[in-house]
Order: sequence, then C-alpha cells, then structure tokens
Amino acid sequence: MASIYSTPGRRSTPRHKPLPEGEIHDFCHLIENTPVDKWQIRSDAFERIVKQIPTGTAYTEGDAWYNNPPILRHLAIPISDLLKDARSTVVKRTCASLTKLFNRCQSDARYLFKDLMPTILSVHAQTVQVIRQAVQAMIEESIPEVPCKSIMPFLMERLKIDKSRTVRDACALYLGICLRSWTEEGYLTDEIWLQVARCFLASIRDPSPPVRSYAKANLAYIQSAKPDLFLYLIQDGTKDLKLQRWLESLGRNGGDGNPNEDLSVISKNSYNSDIRIRAVGSIFRSGPSQGNFPRPRQVRSEELNYRSDHDSVSGNSVPTSIAVGPSESAHQSVASRVKPLGNLGPPVRRQVAPAASFSPEPKAPLLPPSLIQVASAAPEWLHLPSDLGQQQHSQTIQTHAEATEEGPFIASMQELKRHASKRRSRSSLLMKERFRTSQSSSQLGSTLEPILVDDHDDDVTVRQIGSTQTELSNEENEVPNPPRTAESYQKSSSSATSVASFNAAPEHMAIAIRLLRAHKTHVDSIMETLRIEMDALRDFDKLLEEAGRPNEDEVLDYFESVGLCLEQRTASGSTLRREMDRISRGEPIPE
Repeated sequence: MASIYSTPGRRSTPRHKPLPEGEIHDFCHLIENTPVDKWQIRSDAFERIVKQIPTGTAYTEGDAWYNNPPILRHLAIPISDLLKDARSTVVKRTCASLTKLFNRCQSDARYLFKDLMPTILSVHAQTVQVIRQAVQAMIEESIPEVPCKSIMPFLMERLKIDKSRTVRDACALYLGICLRSWTEEGYLTDEIWLQVARCFLASIRDPSPPVRSYAKANLAYIQSAKPDLFLYLIQDGTKDLKLQRWLESLGRNGGDGNPNEDLSVISKNSYNSDIRIRAVGSIFRSGPSQGNFPRPRQVRSEELNYRSDHDSVSGNSVPTSIAVGPSESAHQSVASRVKPLGNLGPPVRRQVAPAASFSPEPKAPLLPPSLIQVASAAPEWLHLPSDLGQQQHSQTIQTHAEATEEGPFIASMQELKRHASKRRSRSSLLMKERFRTSQSSSQLGSTLEPILVDDHDDDVTVRQIGSTQTELSNEENEVPNPPRTAESYQKSSSSATSVASFNAAPEHMAIAIRLLRAHKTHVDSIMETLRIEMDALRDFDKLLEEAGRPNEDEVLDYFESVGLCLEQRTASGSTLRREMDRISRGEPIPE
C-alpha cells in the first residue's frame, strides 16, 4: 500500500495532504489488489468513481476530494496502471472516463494532469496505433479544459532528446495545442512563448516529417499571435541562413511561408556548417560547386611554382621548366597567381603573350631552402629543354595536369565522356585485343558455315534437287531419304555445334552486361554508405547546438564513424576494380 500513497513527483517527501479514507483510498486499494486479467472490474471501478463527480454549481459546494488538487493527484498511479494495459478496450474506457474527469474538475486536476504526462508519452512510444489514437484524442480534448503550464518544460525536453519518433510527434502536437488553448491574458508570459518558439525552431531539422510540419505550423501561429516576439526571434533565434530566410518570408507573408520547403538539413552557409572550416584557416571557401577538393598533385605543382621574395641563394636553382613567365610578373605573390582551391574546375588554358615578349634566356627562379628537396624530386615530365617557348611549356603543363595519378578532374558528364574517349588503359587495350580476335573468329565462322552445311547435310541436297524438278509428278520423282547412320549423326551434330559457336553473341555484349551488373552493385553500395553518412552528419551537427556538447567520447565516436564510412567506400571501389580486372583478363565469374 505504501507505493500507492507515494508522491508521483520527484521529491521523496509528499507535498500534498495525506490520503484520507474515502473513495480514492478504496479505488487505489482495488486497482492494486485486483489481477490484470480481471480488467472489467478495474475499468468499472474507475467509471464509478468518475460518476461521483458532480457538474455545474454542485461541484463547488463544499470541500470534497474531487475539488482538492493535492488529493486528486493520488489517482495518477492507479490510472497509469490502467493506461499501460495491453488491452485496447481497457485503454479506451480509461480515456473516456479521464475525459469526463478533466471536463468536470478542470484546473483542480492540473497536478493529476502533470503526473500523468510521463505515462501518456510512454503510451505514445508503443507500436499499437489504436491505443495511441485513443490517448491522443483524450489529451487533445483535455488540454483546453485543464490549464497546466508546468507540463510545457517536460514536453519541450522530450521533444529535444527522445529517440522515439511518435513521442516527438506527440510533444510537438501537444505544445501547439497548449499555445492555442491557453490564451488567457498573462497566463503564458512572453518568456514562455520565446522558449517554446526556440524549441520549435530547433525541431525544424528533426528527422520526423510530422514534427517538422507541426513546428512550421506552430511558428506561423506564433508569428500571427506575437509579432513583436517573432521579430525578436528572427533577429536572435538562429544562425542558419536558410532557416533565417524562411522565417523572414514567414513574417512578410503574414504566416503563410512555404510549407513544402525542406529545412531538415542545415544550409551550406549556416553557422554550424562552416565554423569548423573557418577555424582551420578558411582553406576551402564555398564556391559554385560543392565537394571540389584540391588534388595532391595539383597542390604540389603550385608549391613548385612558388617564387621566393628574398634574395637569390647560389646553388639553389630549379629546372628551367618551372614557373617560366613574363619578367614583369616574376615576383608576384602566390595568392595573386594561384586560383582559390574552393573554385577548382576543369583545366583552363592561360592566355599568354606572343613568344617574342619573353626574354630569350629566362632566369631560373629560386626556391626557399625548405622546398629544394621537393623541387629536386619533381617528375621527369617537368624538366623541359631551355629553348622551348612559353606556349609549348603551358601546353605540356596542362596535358600532364590532366593526367595525374588519380585521374582527370571530372566536373560534368561531357567532361567524363571526353576524358573516357581519350583514355586507353592497359585493361582497355586487353579487351580491345579480345574484341579484334572475336571479330576475326566470327568472320571466319561465317565463311566456313556454307561449306560445313553443304558437306554434311544430305537433306539440303535432296531439297535442292526436288525444287529444280517441279514439273515432274511427285510419284515419278520421289527421292526417298537415305537412312541416317551414326556417322552422319555425329557429323551433323559437330556441324551444328560449329555453326552455333560462330553465331554466338559478340563478346563485347557479354562484357557489357557483366560490367553493368558490377557497376550497379557498386553504386548501390556507395549510395547506402552515403545515406548512413548523411544521418551521422546530421546527428553530429545537431549535437553541436546543445550547450556543453559534444564531449570527448562523442568526438572520438564521430571521428571513427567517418573513418569507417570512408573504409567502406574504399572497399566497395576495390571490389569493383577487381571485377574490372577479371573482366579485362577474360576470367569467368567467381562462384
């Protein structure tokens, strides 16, 4: 019995009057001692106690258990047992009785309403939709009748941290109903409105579509109900530029906005998306195409193009092919000559003056001592004869820049087709040789086919003789088929096999089908890995918005997650490369 009379709140000491003898005492004793199988007795007991609550003016006459909030909250524990019942009939009857109780008691049931809210959300975490709908209908009807703003912090907290999607949906829905129902002047202060609005602002990027829909609708209502507060929210509430523009359009359109706009992913110019990039020195600036990162070979060539601003050091010369340019621009800084790394694109030929404008013997630029070893280890294609002009040199640099170890930089489908038509690797040459062999074999087969048929097929000869003597009667010119011997059967089968082998599908078609199947498997694997990476990125980005987060373990976990995803994509690419090698060598499909 001690568990029934304990306070449902967090404190160990009761904050309300002790439970006296009476209707609530008997009801609690009955629910605790009645087995769950006898659900009809338990449900009937709650219905009987609700019927004892009067309506109208009779409710306020005298001091009874139903108009005493501290005593009424003792019903929270037995009612919670009824709501957690696995039978939908019990939950429906309990919700119907609870609706009557809240309609009659109203503000006197505010403590009971608050104590029942954790149980309500635990019911929403269930998978039984019928039970969730019954509880949701009861809460939607009870919130306007029972003003209890103390449930709003609890709902906002669960909306932020709860892992159940249905629980977050319920929290967003109930918070919106609270704002629309408790409109009495002074009940909800501006601070409460602001805290709820910020909670909805953070829920705009929730993975659940219903939560995002409720958040947008509630923000539109806040804009219409509290325009001054909404203006303050726009100025101070978010650092995401995409969300900022949506809020401003919501204010201009008078609460309409764009309900179909997806704000679940932070925009590329938001605070959280580029603050970490700015922290490391703004190396990658946002450009017209995202994901364009510098290739290692290109960075090394830019380092080799560096010209020292200090005096020349004897013996520290570099090959004459490096940084040969006009004499008046020989001392330009790196920032003025190198294209920003964030704006990388297809190789663009540099416009140069005629060869006559260059000095006949350009002076070799010097490198600082820290880059001498790097310059000496330059590839052979960088060393050019000194008598070459600037135009030939720029063409050579561009040709080899496109043929780096990691392949050419692809910016569009046209670029991909152009590079693929020019490139012929060793594997491609092997397959081309197989195509040539297969084509010659097919031509030889087409030449041998009539010979094989004429030599071994006696029926063809008989049909040709019969067709030339059509004027004779069938009886006079009937030529019986000779009996087929085992030798003739063997010859016919061998000739049919030879003809079928020569008429088989071209080898390049079989390779095309096998290559397409391997490429589809690789793309499916990459897309699945990218989906997982997007989920991890979104979760960690939301984590940065919380105070004091992330901690050291969370940063390490995210670091390892990125590494595992990278390894998985690398493994998928290696699998495709091995299959392409097998295809080029003509090996069969592994079992």
